[in-house]
Amino acid sequence: MLIVLLIISCGQRQSLPSLNETYGYEDKKPFGGFVAFTYIKQLLENRFIDANTKPFDASWKEMKAYSTNTKHSLYIIITKNLLLTEAETKALIDYVSEGNDLFVSVDYIDDDFLKRVKLKLSRRRELDAEIEGSFDTSTLSVQTANGDSSFNYYYFPFFNAFNNYDSTATKVLGKNQTGEPNYVAIFIGKGRLYLHTAPRAFSNYFLLTKNNSHYLRIAFSYLRPDPKNIFWDDYYSSHSTTKRQNDNGKSPKDSNFSALGVIKKNPPLWSGFLLVVALLLLFVLFNIRRKQRSIKVIKPVENTTVQFAETMGRLYLQKKDNKNIAEKMIAYFYGHLRNKYFLTSEPGSKEFQLLLSRKTGESMVDTEKLLNTINRINANDLVSEDELLDLNKQIEHFTNK
Repeated sequence: MLIVLLIISCGQRQSLPSLNETYGYEDKKPFGGFVAFTYIKQLLENRFIDANTKPFDASWKEMKAYSTNTKHSLYIIITKNLLLTEAETKALIDYVSEGNDLFVSVDYIDDDFLKRVKLKLSRRRELDAEIEGSFDTSTLSVQTANGDSSFNYYYFPFFNAFNNYDSTATKVLGKNQTGEPNYVAIFIGKGRLYLHTAPRAFSNYFLLTKNNSHYLRIAFSYLRPDPKNIFWDDYYSSHSTTKRQNDNGKSPKDSNFSALGVIKKNPPLWSGFLLVVALLLLFVLFNIRRKQRSIKVIKPVENTTVQFAETMGRLYLQKKDNKNIAEKMIAYFYGHLRNKYFLTSEPGSKEFQLLLSRKTGESMVDTEKLLNTINRINANDLVSEDELLDLNKQIEHFTNK
C-alpha cells in the first residue's frame, strides 16, 4: 500500500487529499473536524462554542476566576494523540470533579491520565493494522434505548478498547467492531468524564458516509443538556504529535509516540521498512523518465451535505409538520430519560413503565397516560395541534420534576 501511494504521488503533479488526522474545527479535509463542529453546534441549538487555544491548566484557571454560576460547562477534545503534562492532567480531573462535563475522543491518551481515572487502553491491534495498511469495512456501535446501533466506513479498523475499569463508577456507552468498550462515561466528583477512543468516528469522512451523522447525535445524547458554557479544544489537536514539556522542563512520557517510532522498536518491521525504501529508490532510478503523459485529475463534485441539511431544516420549520415535530419530542424525551435515569428498557414494556414511575415519583396513572399518548402518536400518520400541545404538556410535566 505504501509503495502504491508513493508511486502515484511521483507520477502525478497534483497531490492527493491530505489524510492527516487534524480534527480542526475549520478543517474540511477528510480527517478534519468541520462537520463534527457544525453538527454539534446544531445539536446544542446553535449555542456559541468557544475555541480554546491554550493548555488546559491555563484555561481552567481563567474559568474558575470568572465563574459566578454553579451550572455545569462542557469541554470537548477530539484529537489523534492527547499528550499531557502533570499540571494539565490535574486540571482536567479538577474540572470534572467541580461538576462539569468533559468529552474526550482520542486514539492515544496519556498513561498518567488513564491511571487517574482507573482505566487501561488496549490499542496494539489497531496500531498493527495501521502499520500494515489494512483497509477494510470497519464498524463501531453506540447504545440506544432499543439496543446497539452500528455504523461503518471503509478505512482502518476500530480495534481500540478500554479494559479493567471500575463498573460501579463507569458505564459503557459504545463498543468497537469486536464488541469491546470504546466509549464510556465515568462519574468523578460532581461531574462526568466521557472517554471515547475512536476519533475517526468524528471526522468529516466518517460523518458524511451514509447515515453516520446519527452516530454523533446518539453519542452526544448522553451528555447533560443545556451547559452554561461550551468549549472546543483547538490546542491539543495542533500539539498532538509534537514533543512538549511540563512545568519542570521534562518531556511527558510517550510524547515521541509515532508509527515510525513503533517500527524502529521492532527489528523485523524496521528491516522490512528499509527494504521497501530501497526497492522504491531502485524503481525511481530505473523509471526516472515518465513513460506516459500525466492523466489530468478531474476535480470531484464539491460535497454540499451540510448546506443541504441547513436548507431542509428551514423548509421543515416552515411546513409545520406536526408528526415530525412530535417524533423529535418523543426522541428527546427518551434521550432525557437515558441521560438522567439511565433507563434503557424497552419503552413499551411494563418494566419501563414501572421504572419510570418510581424514578420520577409520578403515579402509575400519569405514567401510563403519557406512554399511551406516545404510542397513539407513533401509530397515527397525522398529529393535530391539540395532540401536539397535549404531548408537550405531559412531557414537560415529567422533565421538570
